[in-house]
Amino acid sequence: MQFIFVDKSPGVITALHNQFSDEQEFGFYCGDIFRAYSNVVVSFGNNSYCIMDEGQDLIYRNHFGLSLQDYIQREIFYRNQKPFLQIGEAVSVTLSKILYQGDHLNFIYAPIRKTNELVVHNNISSAFYAVLETAKNKVPHGAVLAIPGISEEIVSPNESAKQMRQAYNLFRRIRRNKNE
Repeated sequence: MQFIFVDKSPGVITALHNQFSDEQEFGFYCGDIFRAYSNVVVSFGNNSYCIMDEGQDLIYRNHFGLSLQDYIQREIFYRNQKPFLQIGEAVSVTLSKILYQGDHLNFIYAPIRKTNELVVHNNISSAFYAVLETAKNKVPHGAVLAIPGISEEIVSPNESAKQMRQAYNLFRRIRRNKNE
C-alpha cells in the first residue's frame, strides 16, 4: 500500500510531512484530492451517520453524487445492523458500483466524531487506525490511498498529524507482531 496525504492547506501538509517523511510509503501533495493519483479515497467523516452535508464530506458528495452518501449509509447498516459507525470503525465501498464506470475506485469512510460535537482527544488516531485496518483487509493489493488532512477548524494540524502517526505506529507494530 502507498499513501498520499492531500490537503489544500500548506500548514496541514507541513505538519503531516514532519510526522511521516521518514516513511517511504507516504507521499504529500498540496492541492485538490481529486487530482492526486490514487485508487482509494479516504474520508474522515464529520459524523458517524455519514450525513455528508459539510466540509470535506460535502465536497465528496458533490463530486461523486448523493448516491455516495446513500450507498455508504446502506453499507453501514448492512454491516452493523445500526445506522452509524462508532469512532474507530470504518467502511469501504467500491465507487464503480454507483458511478457505473469501469474504473475501480474505493472509498473509505471513518468518522472522527459522532455528530457535530468537538473532536475528543484520540478520535483522529482511532479513525486513522480504522482506515489502515480497512485498507489492509478490503482494498486491492498495491492500492494508493489519497488521505485528506483534518481541517484546521477542527483541530490543529500538528495535533492531527501527531495522532495519525501514533495510529500508524500502532498499526505497524501490531502487523509486525502478527507476522512473527
